[in-house]
Amino acid sequence: LEDEVINLRYQNKILKSAINAVKKTASENLSKSYELVWYAKNRTRYPAHKVSNWLDKSDEHSDDIKALKGSNGDYHHGFNSGLLAASRMFNEHVDIGESVPDSEDPWAFASKINEKVEASKKSFPDLRASEFPPIRGK
Repeated sequence: LEDEVINLRYQNKILKSAINAVKKTASENLSKSYELVWYAKNRTRYPAHKVSNWLDKSDEHSDDIKALKGSNGDYHHGFNSGLLAASRMFNEHVDIGESVPDSEDPWAFASKINEKVEASKKSFPDLRASEFPPIRGK
């Protein structure tokens, strides 16, 4: 029994690490793809806005902005939109918190997590990008 507990703790550490890696990757891709989708939808509407100017001058976004302005811009906008939707969904899936709250039944907590995942899947593809993205790196 002691070996089994040790093995379960080890597996739990591995799973937490994997969830954190997925969360980090989804969050990073969510930020960047949101910025690019917002830019593609709003660059002509807000050409002098500080967010548009930041994205136009951003080293991180330079290749992507060129691609959006190029002859295959629709393709790149579609790709960024798909990445936004997938990143948003996976970010929601792994947002389960650190542990089961002490006051909650673990099975009820697991059921809430499953409901949250199902709701996220139903809202896929969520392509909202109407709010001005925050300027990162400042």
